[in-house]
Amino acid sequence: MEENYNETQMPLYDFINLPTTISFYSWFTPSFENFLKTRPYIRIGNILENKIAILYTSEEYMEEIFKNLGFDFLNVYPEIYGLTGKEALDASGILRAQQQSYLNLKGRGTIIGFVDTGIDYTNSIFRYEDGSTKIKYIWDQTIFSSENEKNEKFGVNFGTVYTSDDINKALRDKDPYNIVPHKDTVGHGTFLASVAAGREKDDFIGAAPDAEIIVVKLKKASNYYLKKFLVPTSQENAYESTDILLGVNFIVRMSQKTLTPCVVCLGLGTNFGGHNGQNRLENYITFLSNEIGIAVCTGVGNESNAKHHTEGIVNKTGDIVPIEVIVGEFASSFSVYIWYPGWDKISFSLKSPTGEVINRIPFFVGTVFERKLLFERSTVTILYHQNENRFAVFQVLNAVPGTWEISLHGDVIVSGKYHAWLPMKGFISPDVEFASPTPNYTTVIPSTSQGAISVGAYNNKDNSLYINSSWGPTIGNKISPDFVAPGVNVSGVYPFGDGTMTGTSVSSAVAAGASALMFEWGIVEGNAPVITGNRLRTVLIRGCSRDDTRQYPNPQWGYGKLNLIQTFNAFREESL
Repeated sequence: MEENYNETQMPLYDFINLPTTISFYSWFTPSFENFLKTRPYIRIGNILENKIAILYTSEEYMEEIFKNLGFDFLNVYPEIYGLTGKEALDASGILRAQQQSYLNLKGRGTIIGFVDTGIDYTNSIFRYEDGSTKIKYIWDQTIFSSENEKNEKFGVNFGTVYTSDDINKALRDKDPYNIVPHKDTVGHGTFLASVAAGREKDDFIGAAPDAEIIVVKLKKASNYYLKKFLVPTSQENAYESTDILLGVNFIVRMSQKTLTPCVVCLGLGTNFGGHNGQNRLENYITFLSNEIGIAVCTGVGNESNAKHHTEGIVNKTGDIVPIEVIVGEFASSFSVYIWYPGWDKISFSLKSPTGEVINRIPFFVGTVFERKLLFERSTVTILYHQNENRFAVFQVLNAVPGTWEISLHGDVIVSGKYHAWLPMKGFISPDVEFASPTPNYTTVIPSTSQGAISVGAYNNKDNSLYINSSWGPTIGNKISPDFVAPGVNVSGVYPFGDGTMTGTSVSSAVAAGASALMFEWGIVEGNAPVITGNRLRTVLIRGCSRDDTRQYPNPQWGYGKLNLIQTFNAFREESL
């Protein structure tokens, strides 16, 4: 215990960097402050504007904290997020907005922020004509720094912050990485930044080439949470929602220092949660969307054909309804998240492919049931949760191939509606799928946030929806996607050179650039000086192109295709 006591006396920066330290979060209420007084092993990291507290503790205390906070795992444990994507501007009306003499919009006086894999800051596409950088800040969460005073100045408790002065100094050096050792080894963040805010180079130009950039490079999720949520060991791009929250907060705080409107681009997603807009990250995005000059653009994910969602109805009390999960030969472990309304009461049982049965586990909030099957190598964990809705999590470690059957027992049925999700692509074996999948309700979190500008992907070459673009709506009855933007074979820049990307993360970058142009026109040029993220979303929807052959809104296309120039044409007829 002496060792743990000493850990509570360590500077927060050093404590966070211990390999056994993990993060979690809670609402920072008076009762929670009292809770902290008797628990010195919980350290406060950041308290965000909407009273979400990011906290840190040692792994050994987490289960105790979880129980003491009421088994509310959806509001305590961070979710694990992954990337949503591996001649677009003309189709979206962006080039015409750049080139129209009465508009001439290029993102001047705005910021676009990226919480992602980093950026290749040495690339000329992120430098002005004099060679200086257009990147205001890079917060690299993965680089340990002894410059604690500098980090504290920027309100961060781990990683290293680099300013434009640092980057420019590095760019003048023959070995820039000696001064700013930040690199994007994946390329995802660099590509999105090039699409949204890259400078003009040869035949390429980003949507908002004059916008400045703030970058947050996320650190990998802790081994504790990777193991807890059965994330495959091969998945390198797995991130905790606590770190994403802090990244979004950093971008917003840095932009507010100079009262600069900002757009945050999130090419990240998860299937862990109720998809109803109520987790911590979703709440924070909704909070920010009501602020003047702040918008958050998110991709809806690439899950429509993944067979990772199913839904149904338990018709009446006493009915039993099965959900079948097919596990292939090369799968290992899987999780299933099952959501249903709080006024219903449903219990669950399970049968393995060999016929071994876990009988009905009665529903009690906080139930954590675990059993190793007798005749198989598999271990099953079942967890029950309730807030305004109810939620059950099934985890099967070392799952044998075949059909696993989860049975829903209708104890008390009012509506009986349920939804179930498997983890999104990259976080589960492609050999695991539902036997009766549905493509609706496949938009990933946080695009399900009420305040997010949620963007699907289409192919502007043939005017077809990208085959994997997730379908809405959300459990919270939000139309999602709000609209679609080009997301198939979009040109951009990687750290290793030019290339293309397909997926909804790149379509969210197109929308982020368009949003920056709107903020330039509205706030910087004074045409709509009090426009919020919510208002921006509505005007972008208003200007969408809509085909006569479709009814809008719909779960695939939302309100249509992003068309920025058409949004401005609408301004001729009515004011904001």
